[in-house]
Amino acid sequence: MVTCAASPTIPPLSASAPPIGAAEERAMLRGMFRHVVRRFAGRGAFPCVPRLGLDDLSFERLLVFSGAEKEPSCLASVIPEDFWEIASLLVESGNGSEETRWIAHALAAACLADDHLWQDLGLPDRKALSRLLERHFRPLRDQNVGDMRWKKFFYRQLCERAGFQACKAPSCRECTDYAICFGKD
Repeated sequence: MVTCAASPTIPPLSASAPPIGAAEERAMLRGMFRHVVRRFAGRGAFPCVPRLGLDDLSFERLLVFSGAEKEPSCLASVIPEDFWEIASLLVESGNGSEETRWIAHALAAACLADDHLWQDLGLPDRKALSRLLERHFRPLRDQNVGDMRWKKFFYRQLCERAGFQACKAPSCRECTDYAICFGKD
């Protein structure tokens, strides 16, 4: 589990990620879903999140949308609790559409892996992830005023929900882990 940090007093981001066209976004989403299905829901996946935590019908629609091949699912007796907590955090911030729920589940599965979130999602860079979050989870995205790395940010949100705040210093700017939590990937 990632260490939670106190809310920083850092100026807001200077500019949002540049917009992309609808066709480009659809292509990016399809590629992301294909990557995430192979990486987290396919045979031999670790961490393993069968059907990305979706019900059978929703997962089938995701496969059709993305063009992902249906392959044998990974087997897990229990999906990690972190997955469900992050998925819920994102779904609550989304617009309620099935596509947004798919994205929330893909993000939650990728949060269980070890690389930067954009890499675990198969996205080209962090800006693509920021655009995705801005479009589908704007209220939550707008809370990341210090440009904290997304996995750390989501886990910090879970800590705050639980009433737990921990930081090595009175202010994040003074903390020795500042460069690890905030800034460019």
